[in-house]
Amino acid sequence: MTKISSSQGCALQENFSTPPKDRKQQSLTNSVSSQLIDSEDTKMNHAATQDKMEAKKICNSSNLPSEVLDVIHFLNCIEKRLEGCKSREEMTSFHSVCRPSICIGEYVRRIADFARCNPRVFILAIIYMDRIVRIDDTLEINNLTIHRLVISAVVVASKYLEDRYHSNATFARIGGTSGEELNLLELEFVFRLKFELHVSMSCFESYAAHISEFRRNSPSNQAY
Repeated sequence: MTKISSSQGCALQENFSTPPKDRKQQSLTNSVSSQLIDSEDTKMNHAATQDKMEAKKICNSSNLPSEVLDVIHFLNCIEKRLEGCKSREEMTSFHSVCRPSICIGEYVRRIADFARCNPRVFILAIIYMDRIVRIDDTLEINNLTIHRLVISAVVVASKYLEDRYHSNATFARIGGTSGEELNLLELEFVFRLKFELHVSMSCFESYAAHISEFRRNSPSNQAY
């Protein structure tokens, strides 16, 4: 596993900040605007303009397995389609205070680079994310929840699929959150999923083929 420096972990954790304890009582608009300061606004706006360049760089990376690149492209496209979509005001544990400046593709690439999970873990994580929003209609994927849902899904998928996996403390450092926070997110994730973790081989292969075909059929075979 690639070693994570303290500065890298702290920088991402600051960026991917934990919401306040009373976030569920806040409206979505207030919870975001009250937490931002001018410097953060500038950083977030700058990051948004870099997303396309980052996505292109990510999907041109040759050191990642094709399954991971497929997932990166797929999630980048989802994130782009979420732009401008109105989110529900109901807050959940998966909501960030503000949209992380790291795009979802770069975030997944970071997890893949540092955790070195089996590539199939990322396909299984997509299946779990799709399954959880089908089971629980109070949970939605948006630009404030997608990062926490991804790290939670990867943790659960890794533990289900791999005989040897990282501790939550390690995943938390990679994902830019605290170990305590990730423990709670993992627990809530499996409860909302109603512990339906088994995925048949035919289901897995169907998702994998769809995600791969989605990337192959995209213009210039690049993420947006």
